[in-house]
Amino acid sequence: MATFSRLRGVWRTALNKSAKAGVLSSAVSGGAAAPLGSGGALVAGGLDAANTALDSVQEFDAGRTRSVGTLPAAIGSAGEALLDRVLYVFGGAGSSGQTSAIVSVSADGTSSTEVGQLPLAASGTAAATAKGTVYLFGGYTGTSYLDTILSFTPSTGPSQVGTLAGPLSGAAAVSYNGDVYVIGGSAGRHLFRSIYRFNPASKTATKIGELPYGLTGAAAATVGDEIIVAGGDRADGGNQSDAILGIDPASGRVTTLGKLPVPVGGASAVTLGDAALVLGGQEPSGQANASIYRVAIEARKAGR
Repeated sequence: MATFSRLRGVWRTALNKSAKAGVLSSAVSGGAAAPLGSGGALVAGGLDAANTALDSVQEFDAGRTRSVGTLPAAIGSAGEALLDRVLYVFGGAGSSGQTSAIVSVSADGTSSTEVGQLPLAASGTAAATAKGTVYLFGGYTGTSYLDTILSFTPSTGPSQVGTLAGPLSGAAAVSYNGDVYVIGGSAGRHLFRSIYRFNPASKTATKIGELPYGLTGAAAATVGDEIIVAGGDRADGGNQSDAILGIDPASGRVTTLGKLPVPVGGASAVTLGDAALVLGGQEPSGQANASIYRVAIEARKAGR
């Protein structure tokens, strides 16, 4: 059923302070995020205001943020996915370049363990969980971009199940109704507009639509029957966006829903009931952002 969405009143004015849900204990972009059952979120690793990789695990809950654990190594720009209440962090980049480590983070964020290795060390891999399996798309090895589609479960580890139409890194990935949607991304200075729907049964990715502009490093989450895409970079290494876009998963149609209070790229997003949290990101100044914003949309049937 076709739907359209608009932002609730709290988001009609970008500077409305009530849109801000909280502040991270330290500014971070490119962190790996997962929802907490209590209505908050975990953010693992990322890059700080000095663009240095972090090993911290931050917990945002009940309007407060605190550090609850550490990763085995400092990493940013990793892939992340939640599976059976465990946050899995895939690859990323640290002081020594890209890593192939797969790290599990406990539901409360207090413990993390390396549980496997990707076939290649890579950052910028997009990941999402569908039907009990994590799927990973693309990435950057430090010298080349990847076109691989991998599957992962804790019992089987990673294995290649398909290929993308072309190599990319920095795409957003989100699952909806058993499929995974891969949105945007980049390869070198080329930014992609494509929206792909990956079907786990056929192991194929089909292009269903296009963004209004090339976009990489965007935050994505599902809210109701809509996929929201917040922020992102509209150029290689900068030109951060403040737009909040909505994607209809059935048709691939894209609408502009509104704006974030500030432009950010490399933010994280998690779904919390009928809303999403957008956490951190990098501002146009190049500095990491510590703000947490709550995005809520109101879906109506077409024609209403």
